[in-house]
Amino acid sequence: MSWWFEKAGRLQGLTSISEQQNETDHDTQTVYKAVVNTREDVVMLVSLLDSANAQLQSIKVALYLLVGIMASLGVGAVLVG
Repeated sequence: MSWWFEKAGRLQGLTSISEQQNETDHDTQTVYKAVVNTREDVVMLVSLLDSANAQLQSIKVALYLLVGIMASLGVGAVLVG
């Protein structure tokens, strides 16, 4: 498993322990608002990750094109020289 998954797991564990230590009763309306806010945050995070993924895909394509152009110019220079 990669280090970022391990780090995320440790952070989740620490958060869980912290929440268990600070257990309090909340009214229904507060819980509802918290659930709605959490859902909105998760949707935002997924959207940001999707955008980052699209940007990385564009960078990958641009790099492939750049390497292709450089390779073709290099091959052309060898043929002419």
